[in-house]
Amino acid sequence: MYCLNKAELIGRVGNDDLNVVKNSKSQSVLTVSMATSEKWQAEDGSEQERTEWHRCIFFRKAADLASEMLTQGALVYVSGRITYRRYTDNSGNQRCITEIIVSDFMVLGSSNRNKFNADHSSCEFKSDSAVPKQTAARTEKNGLDPYSIGDFDGELDL
Repeated sequence: MYCLNKAELIGRVGNDDLNVVKNSKSQSVLTVSMATSEKWQAEDGSEQERTEWHRCIFFRKAADLASEMLTQGALVYVSGRITYRRYTDNSGNQRCITEIIVSDFMVLGSSNRNKFNADHSSCEFKSDSAVPKQTAARTEKNGLDPYSIGDFDGELDL
C-alpha cells in the first residue's frame, strides 16, 4: 500500500518580514505566510470570497533563495508536505499548528520582478527528489547541475 502526503498551493505571500533564522543545527529556516482565496457566487447572487492562510516553511538553500526572491504580495507556487506539530505557548497552553514543509517553489509574479539579478534568471527551484535519477545523470553528463533545495532532515527544531 502506498502513501502520499503532498500539498500544492498557488497564492500570495502575506508577510514582508522574510528573515532567515538559523536553527540549532545551523540550518537556514524561513517561515512564510501564504494566502489562497476562493471566490463564488451565492444563491442570492452576491459574490462571496474566503481566504485561507497557510504557514509555509522553507529550509536551507530554499530558505536563503526565497528570502531574496519573495516579497509581500508576490504570487508563488509551492509544493511540499503537510505536517502537524504541537507546542506550548507563553501562557502554558497546548497549541497545534499545521505547516507545509516546502520542497519546491516557483515565483509566478511579483511587483519587484526587476530586483532579480542574473543569478536568479530562472524563478523555479526543485528538490533532488523531484528530479528522476536518469534526468539527474543526464544533466550532470551535460555539465548542468540540478539545483537542490529538498534537503530537509525531518526535524523542525526551531
